[in-house]
Amino acid sequence: MLTLVPPKLGHVLINRAVPVAQGVELTLAQREAVNGAWDIPRGATMKRFFANHPEWRDTPPLPPEFHRKWYFAFHQVGDESVAAKVRTYREGLETRDAAARTADWVLPGVGVRALLTRMAGTDLQAQLAYQDRVRAYQEQLRHFYYDYPFHDRPFYVADFANAPRFEP
Repeated sequence: MLTLVPPKLGHVLINRAVPVAQGVELTLAQREAVNGAWDIPRGATMKRFFANHPEWRDTPPLPPEFHRKWYFAFHQVGDESVAAKVRTYREGLETRDAAARTADWVLPGVGVRALLTRMAGTDLQAQLAYQDRVRAYQEQLRHFYYDYPFHDRPFYVADFANAPRFEP
């Protein structure tokens, strides 16, 4: 009973004390923003995009037909539309993790499990650090690939060799 009930009770108490939105909710909000972008005037989308990415502001204007620059911009604006919620989500996870680490001192079985996950590099801090590396890589990819449509430069097969590589 001592190895099962107190850890579960602690988990429930921590989750109730620190409510965190579900990741699925964030994903749906981002997808709704991206899907809704098809109905927003392209100029409004580009204005929002350039507000956060002035480095692309002085690029050729959008032609009247579909252009990948606009497509990439509305995806980026969709990501940014949930950025505050994502930060809150992450802060909630970190707060829960800190509370759980405190409980590790009181519940030896939980403490051993936490120690093993830290040693294996599978705890929350390792997961968040990996996500940060993925985000940094995605930023590198954006800067590399955006240069082509935003400056109306053709992209050739040989250009793939110059793309950033992920270092796990």
